[in-house]
Amino acid sequence: MKKKKKRGGKSSLLTFSTHPLEVIQGSAPLLIIPLEKRIEWIKSLGIDEITVLPFSKEIQEEEPESFLEHLLEDGDLKVFFLGHDTHLGKGRRGTPAFITEYLEKRGVKIVQISPFLEGNEPISSRRIRRSITEGKLDEAELLLGRRWSLFGSPEKGLGFGKGNGAPTLNFSLQGLVTPLFGVYVVKIISKDGIREGVANIGVAPTLKKNSPPLLEVHLLGEGPIPSAPYEIVPLHFLREEKQFPSVEELRFAIQEDIRNALHFFQNLYSV
Repeated sequence: MKKKKKRGGKSSLLTFSTHPLEVIQGSAPLLIIPLEKRIEWIKSLGIDEITVLPFSKEIQEEEPESFLEHLLEDGDLKVFFLGHDTHLGKGRRGTPAFITEYLEKRGVKIVQISPFLEGNEPISSRRIRRSITEGKLDEAELLLGRRWSLFGSPEKGLGFGKGNGAPTLNFSLQGLVTPLFGVYVVKIISKDGIREGVANIGVAPTLKKNSPPLLEVHLLGEGPIPSAPYEIVPLHFLREEKQFPSVEELRFAIQEDIRNALHFFQNLYSV
């Protein structure tokens, strides 16, 4: 950013609203971060302009020369930051070497971005997803540079928690990567502040059959329900999700989860 301001230029970033594999293969990896939150964080880094395009068959079939010409036509391109594994254009013909040669001939300076390493292994979205799905949230935090979290506004649930003294805020996890199914101690961040909670991430097998993954958050302590949207940050894993033999045993387990979450926060603050 300092170089950008010294030269008097503007920084611009191009990203896609849909993952290319959604078009190429018909399915795409689950999202680590929703698009709107990703854009918000990119802006916070000082990027001047962000262009979001839907990836399409037309873009997939476009020759790399044509794609690069569009970039050159859209503005006074002076510096192009190129990732080590970047490919673009039909048949992935636009390799880093191709892009470098093509743009340098047009007077554009190329800045090669080397992979970021952690433990002698490149940090990648695939590696971060694996850490999350395996429940290795400390490892995911190390790779992301921040604690992994979920975002959203609540939806209507079954009402089981409310009817049993433990009302929950319920969030769809459709399209998002999910950690190991189970019960977590969480903090809930909103514009009203931070609340403590306990959450179940999973399919609620005791109550439902063949249901999609759901995040159910119970707020600890007294106070009004904070205003949506929320950021839910898993802090500590309590136990794996399981199907209980009876609803009564599920009720008992929920109360035990609440006690364990309260105990976690009590120990946290006593340190």
